Amino acid sequence: HARGMKQKKQAMASVELLNKLAMALLEDGDRLTEVLEEEACMMVGATRGSIFLVDPDSQRLSGKVDDFQLLDLAAQTASSGMPLNVRCMLTDARVNRHSSTPSARSCLCIPIFYNKSVIAVLQFLDKMNPNAAIYIDTMEIIPFSKADEEVIEMISGHVGLALQASKLHMFARTQSLKSESMIKLSKQLCNQMPEF
Repeated sequence: HARGMKQKKQAMASVELLNKLAMALLEDGDRLTEVLEEEACMMVGATRGSIFLVDPDSQRLSGKVDDFQLLDLAAQTASSGMPLNVRCMLTDARVNRHSSTPSARSCLCIPIFYNKSVIAVLQFLDKMNPNAAIYIDTMEIIPFSKADEEVIEMISGHVGLALQASKLHMFARTQSLKSESMIKLSKQLCNQMPEF
């Protein structure tokens, strides 16, 4: 019974996230990524999260990051197309520790697909203690669970569609602005032409 309630709660959170994504999509692309980061973090109990977009030409990741190790983990996920759950950043062999001490204790990276290609990676850091009433940083390492992976994988298809729709919306808006500029320029040229 408790498992059924938890699944129902996750499904309701997913629907709420999708509604917020739709509303953010109408605003702009930056708002969409903010909503994704905030809401998805709440769904898995992460203290922070990021979204990395994959450039379709260079296959490089772009996103807000100040830690090479975290970018490297996101790149591994984008390259493999598989989720990456680092239970302990200090001991996991997949973490490149040659540069510095990791800025996170646990990490979950989930690829986001559109048309069978990875277009983004959602990355979550430092799982909160699910039994704590409020978040207090105790430096305790709490790994993300398989259930956390499944929750994000469940919404990842919708996230991929939202990201692609956002790209198309931005492209259409750019094209519209270009068209408006061309029309203004042609009107100015027509007004400057001498009459015969």
